[in-house]
Amino acid sequence: MAPAYIGRMGDSRPDLWSHPQLVSAVAAKDWGAVFRTFRKLTGMSQTKLGERVGLVQPDVSDIERGRRRVTSAEVRQRIMEGLGIPAELATGRPSEASAVPALVLPGPAPDDDLLTRVTSVVGNGHRVDAPTLGWLDRLLAEHRRAEDEIGSRPLVDVMRQQLRTVVDLYASARGRLADRVVRLASEHAQFLAWMAQDRAQTAAALAWYDRSHEWALEAADANMAATTLSMKAHMAWSGGRGDRTVRLAEAARWSAPGTSLGVQGMAAQMAARATR
Repeated sequence: MAPAYIGRMGDSRPDLWSHPQLVSAVAAKDWGAVFRTFRKLTGMSQTKLGERVGLVQPDVSDIERGRRRVTSAEVRQRIMEGLGIPAELATGRPSEASAVPALVLPGPAPDDDLLTRVTSVVGNGHRVDAPTLGWLDRLLAEHRRAEDEIGSRPLVDVMRQQLRTVVDLYASARGRLADRVVRLASEHAQFLAWMAQDRAQTAAALAWYDRSHEWALEAADANMAATTLSMKAHMAWSGGRGDRTVRLAEAARWSAPGTSLGVQGMAAQMAARATR
């Protein structure tokens, strides 16, 4: 089942911005609360939100955790446009927000039917189906939210096993489903890279980013490929390597044609950050 506040093309529905928590967060210009609440209501990952607003995932994480403030008018404008925040909310003249029913988020476990498919599809000649991949996608989003709360250490082995499950499904996938499996593997590898980076395991992080980038290109996902390069650029910037930051950021801007404006903005921001 699709999240209640996301349309079929991935755009947020207008009634999302009548939610009291979002109205309050925007009015207070608490962008960390805006990000957290938006992702909770939509099921969106930090990476996908970053693609919309032109920020790398570590920056989204820092904003959500209060480690970084949004002081740039340009970044605020990208957030407004990328998330579709109504202008009247930003100007402090919102209409009276109506109460909306609490959103029931999907649980961390599949129903019996999905569980059967996940545990029996590999090696039995059956083809993987879209509901199974949809559940694994939602499970990844749940783990991303868990990492925000408890950190990466308890999740590393879980995510490695989950990635193995995804990769094993590739042999049973056909056509567009095969592309979805590869893209899902790329997202898992990127998350493992971020967790390794968070634990100062530089070599492991770079290896996972490289694997994520390779799979994103195989899945023809330009945004995912460029975002991974921007995250490598962020890693280089964090290590004080300005020249490498610029090269990686420029590669993110130009090596994957067809990227969204948000992803291009993310890469441009990384290049500019290194030359300040």
